[in-house]
Amino acid sequence: MDVNDLTTGFGFEIFDSIYNGVVAIDQQGIIKLFNEAAAKIMGVAKEETIGRRVEEVIPNTSLLEILKTGKAENNQKMHLGNCEIISNRGPICKDGKIVGAIGVFQDISDFEALSLELDNVKEINNDLDAIIESVADGIVVGSADGMILRANSAYLQITGIQEKEFVGKNVRELINQGYMNKSVTEMVFRTKSRVNVVDIRSGKELLMTGAPVFNEEKEVTRVVTIVRDISELTELKGKLEQAEDAKNRYLKELEHFRSQNAFKKIITKNNDMQKSWIRLIM
Repeated sequence: MDVNDLTTGFGFEIFDSIYNGVVAIDQQGIIKLFNEAAAKIMGVAKEETIGRRVEEVIPNTSLLEILKTGKAENNQKMHLGNCEIISNRGPICKDGKIVGAIGVFQDISDFEALSLELDNVKEINNDLDAIIESVADGIVVGSADGMILRANSAYLQITGIQEKEFVGKNVRELINQGYMNKSVTEMVFRTKSRVNVVDIRSGKELLMTGAPVFNEEKEVTRVVTIVRDISELTELKGKLEQAEDAKNRYLKELEHFRSQNAFKKIITKNNDMQKSWIRLIM
């Protein structure tokens, strides 16, 4: 194939319509083909490039090296104009001789920006995962259709449920299987507001607080439920109430004792007995 074959007739129209930039030079390094995509990437008019030396239009080009070595270079990353590109370059041969070189390149600036954004998202997700796993309270995330999307280690430990038994299942299914008595996720989706529920699971009294997550259309897309084992708190509250009852009972008995002995006199000159009696009625 000759370089001139690329720049005439229907073949040129094909090169001019493709998304990737294409540039072809002859043996002297003169540009014979420079399509619209290449012109857009370089920020030049296509008509101004034909017939010029390639290094005048693309200062950091490697096409001249391809003319000398005859070796193709693939997937080369470089800056071209204001763009980050991936380039494939190779010789054009005819009758076993190098008659030119061609470069095909694609603007990956958008992909680079997207990749950077994706890396940032991954980093944020990793941080979020670390935070969720470090919390002592159980955390459960449910979707709009009632599917359990994730549950942290604390929740699995509190409830004694294995992840494969819980995550990826619908709350209706979990209720029917006896994994839960109430669905906070369903309550939040129904009321579109925060919900507090106390439930008994695996012999533990659990306080579950569900909060809705809204999208831009004010629709609930997720429910985040915080689960805390309050069994010990309930037990302590019961003991505190018992202690309070006992204290009130003792105070009543003491008051009764005082009223019964308020006007009684004990005549004694023994100091120890006087002090004991004073302590008794105080």
